[in-house]
Amino acid sequence: MADQQASGESIKRFCEARGLSLGVFHYHKKRKKAAGTTGFLEVEGGFGEGHLIEICYPSGVRLKLSGKVSFSELSRLLHV
Repeated sequence: MADQQASGESIKRFCEARGLSLGVFHYHKKRKKAAGTTGFLEVEGGFGEGHLIEICYPSGVRLKLSGKVSFSELSRLLHV
């Protein structure tokens, strides 16, 4: 959220440029205000060869990704 404010972009434009859901952004913004935390994990750079990403869903399912993964694809998998 601090990145969005620092960018000078509208929330809508910020989310579109990064493949983020506007609804999810506002949900976490509301939670941050209520709890005092962001609820986001900062991810820098890209994901290329030799990187491993593991996503652990609340249901207990674990998804391991290796190789090239785009931010938009990663975002899609996180919002399932």
